[in-house]
Amino acid sequence: MPDDNRVKFNDAGGYISVIYDNAAWRANLGIRYDNNEIWGSSINPRISGIYKFNNNESAIKFIYGEAFQEPPAQQLYGGWSGREANPDLKPEKANNVEVILMHKTGRWLHDVSLYRASYDNVIREDAINNGGRNISGLEYRGRFEFPHFIDSKNNITGNLYYTYTHAKTDRIYSHSKEIWLDENVTLGDISPHKVNLLVDIPVSQQWNFNMKANYLDRTQLYSRNPLNLQNIEVGSRIIFDSTLSYSNNNWLVSFKALNIFDRKILAPGIQKADSGNDFSKRSLGFSNSLSAQPGRSIWLTVSYKI
Repeated sequence: MPDDNRVKFNDAGGYISVIYDNAAWRANLGIRYDNNEIWGSSINPRISGIYKFNNNESAIKFIYGEAFQEPPAQQLYGGWSGREANPDLKPEKANNVEVILMHKTGRWLHDVSLYRASYDNVIREDAINNGGRNISGLEYRGRFEFPHFIDSKNNITGNLYYTYTHAKTDRIYSHSKEIWLDENVTLGDISPHKVNLLVDIPVSQQWNFNMKANYLDRTQLYSRNPLNLQNIEVGSRIIFDSTLSYSNNNWLVSFKALNIFDRKILAPGIQKADSGNDFSKRSLGFSNSLSAQPGRSIWLTVSYKI
């Protein structure tokens, strides 16, 4: 590799953390410093506090943090006729605030969080730093354990997750003018509602069965995607996976089926997602506007632990 096609740089950094802990309270203060020869330095604090109450069966947690994301090498140097590159890219900056409430009941452990994250100096697919994004939402994480419907069997366990995401951006792409405009709109490509359910059922001492269901709500496409001109969205979809496993001494045999019902599913495209769907002529770009997701697959796994 010739020298004029190589980039060498040094990274240096450090992190310091202070923790205060007693019976009911726990606090953490941390500061991280990073310095890069190309894109400069960054100082990022992180603060968290936890208070336990109700005989340690409930807790509330507060988190504030700042961070940066280095520009990827592909966008720094990996340019060609179908992808732009910019060696002058700077890191993205992010800050996040989150409040979490945890509560334990007889058979459930509940975990609810509210959060808001802000991103500045966003690196767009055009390999430029331009724009800001604000993400807010709610997450619920529940873990449960119930007696088996068959006596003498281990308890049935599982998880239930729900996520609501509200993602906004201050840039929108105008397909008629082929430029970016300043407008506060939905970011796109992120499903606003997601649900995940996992149930684990012991069948016997050696056999175990679990079923997982994933639901994603209807999803609006990113503004750069030309399918927006046709008001096309990604429809809601649900996927079922299942695993039957057998364990005996050091052996573990698993039979897994993903996308059991072989749903034909499309997801939003990546990067510019600018190819369009007019297959009668040359595509508009190099990146698919929609991406096909895997159909049914079946896996047999055998492992032995020494």
